[in-house]
Amino acid sequence: MAAEPHEPHTVASLAREAELSSFRFLRAFKAAVGASPHQFLLRLRLADAAHRLLDTRDGVTAIAYEVGFEDLSNFTRAFRAEFGMNPRAWRTRHGGEGTAVGPAAA
Repeated sequence: MAAEPHEPHTVASLAREAELSSFRFLRAFKAAVGASPHQFLLRLRLADAAHRLLDTRDGVTAIAYEVGFEDLSNFTRAFRAEFGMNPRAWRTRHGGEGTAVGPAAA
């Protein structure tokens, strides 16, 4: 999951890879990681988005889709819950590429 956080992952496919039943996989994953696979994947995607907001000039919508979100409003809500502000505010506060002024910003 960490190598491809933008890809869709299901409990069934992850359990098959681990050669465990879905129930045993969920229990083992939570015991090892401290979060459900869904929570873990969500945090990976949000961390990737936070880095992209600072390192690129890509729009928020493009970044949301690139990291694996299918809905912009879900992305914005999850981002705010994780980082305490919306993606645009994050980019502005932390001086990301999207805040540059000059010919490239036009």
